Amino acid sequence: MIGRILPALAALWITCTLTATASIIPQPKEMTTHGDAFPLTSKLTVTTPAELEAIAESLEQWFTERAPATNAEQPPATTKVTLAIDTSGTLPAEGYRLETRDHTITITGADAAGVFYGVQSLKQLFSADEAATIPATTITDAPRFRWRGMHLDVSRHFYSVDEVKRFLDHMAAYKMNVFHWHLVDGPGWRIEIKRYPKLTEIGAWRKDKTSEPWNWQATEINPKGQQQGDYGGYYTQDQIREIVAYAKERFITVVPEIEMPGHSYAVLVAHPEFACPTNEILTEGLRGKDVFCVGNPGTTEFLQHILDEVLELFPSQYIHIGADEVPKSAWLECPKCTGLMKDQRLADGDALQSYFVKQMEAYLKSKGRTLIGWDEIIEGGLPEDAAVMVWRDANFAKSALEHGHPVVLCPNSHCYFDYYQTEDHNSVPPAIGGFTPTTKVYSFQPESVATNDAQRALILGVQGTVWTEYIQNMDHLEARIFPRMPALSEVAWSPADQRDFESFTKRLNHHKARWKAAGIQFYDGPLDGKQIKPKN
Repeated sequence: MIGRILPALAALWITCTLTATASIIPQPKEMTTHGDAFPLTSKLTVTTPAELEAIAESLEQWFTERAPATNAEQPPATTKVTLAIDTSGTLPAEGYRLETRDHTITITGADAAGVFYGVQSLKQLFSADEAATIPATTITDAPRFRWRGMHLDVSRHFYSVDEVKRFLDHMAAYKMNVFHWHLVDGPGWRIEIKRYPKLTEIGAWRKDKTSEPWNWQATEINPKGQQQGDYGGYYTQDQIREIVAYAKERFITVVPEIEMPGHSYAVLVAHPEFACPTNEILTEGLRGKDVFCVGNPGTTEFLQHILDEVLELFPSQYIHIGADEVPKSAWLECPKCTGLMKDQRLADGDALQSYFVKQMEAYLKSKGRTLIGWDEIIEGGLPEDAAVMVWRDANFAKSALEHGHPVVLCPNSHCYFDYYQTEDHNSVPPAIGGFTPTTKVYSFQPESVATNDAQRALILGVQGTVWTEYIQNMDHLEARIFPRMPALSEVAWSPADQRDFESFTKRLNHHKARWKAAGIQFYDGPLDGKQIKPKN
């Protein structure tokens, strides 16, 4: 067999005794049990077409690591595994059918992704007690939404290649399939661009203040480049290819975000020639107006050259350009920008931003890609073929849908995992604020923003968002996404009318046991985040 074996982390997911009906997250669409479980054995035969070889190999390894020791006097029965692609057309995209009975396991997928998701469900059925059994079960399942995303900001705090892979493993275990990689922001530039080496020589490093509370206005990037003791890092292009390939093996699409025209302190320290001439770049955030000079013709060329290298690294259809929280007042003080506004008859800063975004959209379209941006791209008018990622309230989603634009929903009210998940702030590491307990995540109803079937069809899906101002390491990151990511996975995958929080809570208890056994950090307080009052 060929292909890559899943790493040890993924191999640790199933490490406790489970019941067939209580464990799977996200909840399958249809699931029935057929009686007694059968023991897992080390004697295994796998039948699979060539296109599923990598999945088969990783599953074979997984079985080998879990099967109990064989008894020479009682040779084990052979477990027969069949992986196949459905040719009847009865399964929707990414759907699968899993049947386990009497030492026979069959996983049939609408496509390779469906087979992979069937394997994830099989792992969650496994009982890892001494008996090491698999229940006799039939599952027919498929996702609700095609975009089941997780966002990770690596600009404010940097995560290594191995840590990003660990994050991807967590996503795959819960059938999340889009990794929104926030590579660029004011506090740090994290992607190697060979044409512009100063972006990482200068923009990837800042004065180390990790021992201090996060302060937007305290970011200090030295225009002379990395200094001794600086904080930062970046990914080489080879490392990015490695991560994109790793994600692909787990049926995860990586969508890069190259933030523009705002949140650009790091790049403008490296290349101040693309800042407005009247704008002194003091610092990222409130004190500075870290925005590209849109009136400078060289700015567009510079950004398009960057996008050219980005497109070579990322095969995703969607390319995220950010475009949120732009300090447009800097443009109104800039003779180049106001001159462009006059020439193009643009009334205000919103119109100038729309002009800029439309340029980027047209360029990406010429390369066969689709622009997606935060919901601020609605301000001033949307580019014709752009998609909108909604982080604010539902009105922005409604506006995009009314104009026929696809949307991804990640409102901060339900999907910001950097927010507190408990009212007891003293019991957890500091957060940026907010309050998004697991109950709130699970209650999310994405389709409530749509008024008809045509609009519902434009909802690509949902996404959990992790900004890392206050998340400095992997332990803190895991404690923010668990258990909220599994809750969102059920919103993204399971039929809305089948979701039941009480059932989810019971299944979640089994998952907490395996997280603990695997050394995965998680929040283990009340799921509604209410502070437990001490008894008198």
